[in-house]
Amino acid sequence: MQKEKYEYHSYPYNSTHISFEIKNVSLEDAGYYAGGVTSEAAWLEGGIILIVNDKLSKPTIKGNLTIEVDSFIELHCLSQSHSAPEYYAKLVSLYYTWFLNNTKLANEYNRTLRRPVSRGDRKNQYSCVVKKETEESDRSDPVQINLLYGPDTLRINPSVNEDSELSIKEGEALGPYDCYADCNPPCDVTWQYTDSYGNVHQVIFSKKTAKLNIIVNRTIILLSCVGTYKTSMTLEQNMSLNVQYLDDTQAIANGRQDQSQIVLEENQKLHLSCYGNGNPNPTIRLSKHGDVIETVETISDKRLNHTIERLQCSDSNTYKCTSTSTGFQNKEKRIRVSVQCKLRLDTSFPVKTQ
Repeated sequence: MQKEKYEYHSYPYNSTHISFEIKNVSLEDAGYYAGGVTSEAAWLEGGIILIVNDKLSKPTIKGNLTIEVDSFIELHCLSQSHSAPEYYAKLVSLYYTWFLNNTKLANEYNRTLRRPVSRGDRKNQYSCVVKKETEESDRSDPVQINLLYGPDTLRINPSVNEDSELSIKEGEALGPYDCYADCNPPCDVTWQYTDSYGNVHQVIFSKKTAKLNIIVNRTIILLSCVGTYKTSMTLEQNMSLNVQYLDDTQAIANGRQDQSQIVLEENQKLHLSCYGNGNPNPTIRLSKHGDVIETVETISDKRLNHTIERLQCSDSNTYKCTSTSTGFQNKEKRIRVSVQCKLRLDTSFPVKTQ
């Protein structure tokens, strides 16, 4: 016996009439009281239910607040407002009101709230109120669920259109581009690029947000932002690149490259090739002394070929190969062709010989 709480009034202690007193009655004292010569007999004999009336207290909300998206949340509105023991709660008419944020939920009057949760619930707060007859408790403190969810989309800022190509010159900086994945717990966010050989290279790795800043080269054909949630869910957004460039022009004379002059005998054959490489494909021109000899707008063949079957003295000159492409400075290569001729008399105009 807890003497500070209970006082036994019957004497002797084996009296068939048991009388005792409960002091300072509180809600915790509500319950089923029974007596007997043994504990087993007490449960078999008739007893009494003590119902304690008190002011409804402010309830608290319990439950598993960490939950996966697209499942069900189960919350319990608990309060010391019961005037009867829990197992006799049916004797007390208690009603519950649930609130989502500050909006009352319709048709929710039970102590337990069970609702499906979606991504839209990640910032919602729940609270409850307990009612008994005309009495109403204060509203509980709100609780917010810790919703676990993976990314439904990746956001790139500035925004990009996955269906279009981004044109940029080789050697220029691309970015900054921020890639953000909305996940809980935070996703792993990676910027990576695919080269023209099909190899994938990681540029930067971060949590939740990754910033891309890269100097592009012609091998980069695709940039990708990849969001990974718990290693099991992956989302990807791509940016196609059209890297433009214009290489130095090459001039090839009779199969020899990178020379500034070639000396040939009269009546020999001269084969000149101009090679131009770029994206988009450049226009290649072969000219002599400022006059254009031949032009080709390359599509698949990036080489312009020009042949002189029998060289003449008049073919001696400086030949120029030029590659042009919009947005780039022209690239050119010059080669001096010197034809060695036999000495002869020029009879193209009157001359007195001696």
